[in-house]
Amino acid sequence: MSARFAIALAASLSLLAACETTVETSDGRRMPPPPHASPQTPTAAPINAMALVFGPKPLDTNGNMRPDTIQIEAYLFSRPYPSPMHREGTFEFDIYRVGGLGRPGEKPLRTWTISAERLAGMRGKSMIGPSYSIGLSLLEDGGTDQIGEQSVDLIAYFTEAGGTDRIPSLGVRTISLSSPVVEPGH
Repeated sequence: MSARFAIALAASLSLLAACETTVETSDGRRMPPPPHASPQTPTAAPINAMALVFGPKPLDTNGNMRPDTIQIEAYLFSRPYPSPMHREGTFEFDIYRVGGLGRPGEKPLRTWTISAERLAGMRGKSMIGPSYSIGLSLLEDGGTDQIGEQSVDLIAYFTEAGGTDRIPSLGVRTISLSSPVVEPGH
């Protein structure tokens, strides 16, 4: 071996010996575990939970200064699996006077039923996972946005195709339908 080669080999080995693999971040904490896929929900698992995410406020789609469309992202789950999924079925949404749900004789102010055919066109995917993007319009089917209430309680139900169980949303949501104050001449 030539002296030059021996020196180069010794220098290379000393550099390799100086390299160190760390398992800490720059602030001294341990590195997080490597990512892994979340458990997949079996396709035959029954729907047993629903979560709703509401838009920031109802929309005024006809420009009369009264909110008339409630925006909702609906997620269906089969607990204990963490991922939402799409499923054939129907949604029903009811709005009541605030505090009216569950009162004897209290009827909903408005009910929307979304068939499986319509629901197929509302499928989407958000950061959370598969969802349904739904707009509930008070104006639909000749309705009006003049319902005489500043706020309403909304509850939703999902019935799987071929099933009889109505899965309720997680709780009742109070939604403000108040209009901005309109001063004459403005």
